[in-house]
Amino acid sequence: MKRTAMLLTFVIAAFLIGCDHSSVTGLGDQAPLQSDQIHKAATPYGEGKIPISGLMRDPASGSNPLLVSITGMVTYEVDEIAAQDPSTVECKISISAELVPTSSGECGWMVYAESFDRFNLSANGTATFSKSYKIQGRDDGVFLRVDYNAFAHRLEIVSLSLQKISIPPINDLEM
Repeated sequence: MKRTAMLLTFVIAAFLIGCDHSSVTGLGDQAPLQSDQIHKAATPYGEGKIPISGLMRDPASGSNPLLVSITGMVTYEVDEIAAQDPSTVECKISISAELVPTSSGECGWMVYAESFDRFNLSANGTATFSKSYKIQGRDDGVFLRVDYNAFAHRLEIVSLSLQKISIPPINDLEM
């Protein structure tokens, strides 16, 4: 009986901790999630995983702002190409995320993508770049935009946002 009570207490505590989240206020027309709002973790060894979660405004919702919850993971590998050029890095990025409208009866959407890129690091050792990802299940021109900072051995997410784009980004064109 003691084990059952302890297990029940642990499950309830885990549920309460997992469900705790701060409210989002002050969402304007352009309100991407900033790096301090994105739950993330990374390793300094050139590869890592960045969990992502938060709320974003759907730009296709018009005058009645619709919030979309995002949960997922960015996995990456960053390698210096020291033999050729120490300021050049290669980066493999994989993203898997689910987006769910918070206040409507709509089903969620998925983002799955992988890319291989090469960047030149600036004098301060960073490369800032953006990726726009196609959202599966949406054909209204809304894409997930992720702004990144790349370093010699790690990757950071600067911000996430949903953006309406009339022409699909080149990295998402199907061939």
